[in-house]
Parts: sequence; C-alpha cells; structure tokens
Amino acid sequence: MLEKKGNRVLIRISIFLFLIFLVVIAMDRLSYKNRNIKLSDSIDIFAKNVKKEKGVVIINDSLVLQGNCFQIVKNNVSKTIDSTESAMIGLNRQFRIYDLSGPYQLVKPSGNDTILVIVRGDSLYFKFLDIGD
Repeated sequence: MLEKKGNRVLIRISIFLFLIFLVVIAMDRLSYKNRNIKLSDSIDIFAKNVKKEKGVVIINDSLVLQGNCFQIVKNNVSKTIDSTESAMIGLNRQFRIYDLSGPYQLVKPSGNDTILVIVRGDSLYFKFLDIGD
C-alpha cells in the first residue's frame, strides 16, 4: 500500500515538472513574437547590445532579426569587416549577419529587403529574411 502511494506521488511530481517545462518553453517562444523585424518595418538603430540565440540576432534586447541574412556581394567582391575577423571565425562560407558582433549601426528602409550595417566605417549589405509570425 505504501509503495503504491509513493508511485502516485512520483507520477504527480513528474507530471507537474513536465507541465512547468512546457510553460517555460512557451514563454520563451512567445517572448520574441512581437519583436520580430518585418519587411514593412523601418529601422535605424545603433546595435550596442547584440546577442545571438537560436539562429536569431537579438538587438538591444528589443528587436529580433533572422541571423541567416546573407551578405549581398556586388561585382563579385566580398567585403567583410577585415581579414583578421574573417579568419578568426573561420569563414569558408558566405558571410551572414549572424557572424557580426556589435556594436554597429543597422538601417533598413520600410518595404526594402536590403539591410545596411555600418561597422567601424565599413558599409555591409545583407539580404533581409522575414521571420514571419
């Protein structure tokens, strides 16, 4: 009898912990929902605090940008910040906005799919990807 009661308590505790786990995951997912940068948004912000998390870039704890925005290469000339930073991250693929660390200026006109990032005086262009809802 005592063993059955112990199993019931263990099952109830397990279910309770699982429900808490689901609530924490839901809160994490919903916390970014209203902060996603959309194609219709106009952005001109100095990204002082840049976090990289789960494939997205979180700018100043207020805006979320898809990290897989690839650099736009003009005239087959790829311009990254400098050769030392490119070598540091082992760049053997196309440069993405996720590869940048702050601080930098981020400019995106409304309805435009090009993001301008100004880092230490260099202008880099990236193809905007809309995360969606």
